[in-house]
Amino acid sequence: SACSVYKLQRNCIDTAGCGWCLDSNQCIDSSLASSCTCSGSCHSCFRTIYPASGGACGGYSSCSACAADPACGWNIYNQQCVYGDALGACYSSQDGSCSGSAGANRSFYWQYGSAAICPEQYSVCAQYIDCQACAADPACGWNTYQQLCAEGNSLGACRSSQDSSCSGSAGVIKTSYWQYGASASCPKRQAKCSQYMDCSECVLDAACGWNIYLKGCFDGNKDGACESSQDSSCSGGAQAEKTFYWQYGPKAVCPLNHSTCYRYLDCQTCASDPACGWNTYETLCTPGNSLGSCFSSEDSSCSGPAGAARGSYWQYSAQAVCPARFGLCSNHVDCASCTGDAACGWNGGACVDGNRLGACESSQTGSTWKYGAC
Repeated sequence: SACSVYKLQRNCIDTAGCGWCLDSNQCIDSSLASSCTCSGSCHSCFRTIYPASGGACGGYSSCSACAADPACGWNIYNQQCVYGDALGACYSSQDGSCSGSAGANRSFYWQYGSAAICPEQYSVCAQYIDCQACAADPACGWNTYQQLCAEGNSLGACRSSQDSSCSGSAGVIKTSYWQYGASASCPKRQAKCSQYMDCSECVLDAACGWNIYLKGCFDGNKDGACESSQDSSCSGGAQAEKTFYWQYGPKAVCPLNHSTCYRYLDCQTCASDPACGWNTYETLCTPGNSLGSCFSSEDSSCSGPAGAARGSYWQYSAQAVCPARFGLCSNHVDCASCTGDAACGWNGGACVDGNRLGACESSQTGSTWKYGAC
């Protein structure tokens, strides 16, 4: 064949009646095109189009530039520009399909021609550093669990290594980890949930929830946090209500007047906040519910005789028994005033927390305990 004299692809393709067989790396007559088979998905490895770049397809470093060249196509999985046509790459070694959830759409891995879906602002999706910008790009999706932007479609990421689902309670909804397109649930006011510093701001964002136990805002949904390490539940009495540790959405219970319960300095104002409770024994306002504090270290019961009355140490909501005088028993300066307060008792010259059984703290219990009257 007259075509066989051409040893360079460019010279071969520029000659009428000739074409380059990628499989054999030879110039052959157009009449023999059917003999030029390919191992990949493409229609034929017989090429009559030379890459517009003037060299091999591999010279393109971005999806958009590659897909614009009719001689080439972009393999999302391999992140390479290679020879191919509308069906796929010429070589099977360059034709790897998506291993992640996006692979359910068999053709997604291959971007070719005017129909190609390529990252709009960057050469690769990984260059996006926040969920909103990433999910707005039709070539990309945000993996909440891994906190990264990856190539993918509405089904998930192209690569299985970037397709990890939530390991925390949010994983009950299988697709919660993947944020894509118009339906994406991304932090709206901050780039990341972790940038919210208090519960009330955090729960206004549908992409985030507040973990009371960890005292932080994390990615999640109504069921809990996406990452198991950010999904720790309460260790104290409050844990009997399994979902209390996680505050999410319009039903969230966050401190009313402060960013944290610890800023309340007296029993009355603390107990009036539905997100908080007063630990009489520790003289501390802490996150909790009607069952007790979220933290076992802040859920200590009375060590004195008062502890025989269940719940004596924990003051919460409308049922709270708090000192009437400025929120602390120690503010009473005489026996009459002290014993007139249902939260206090008089012990040898001092007014302390307690009930009819005695003081809350064992070190404050003496033989002269007076409660209700002097």
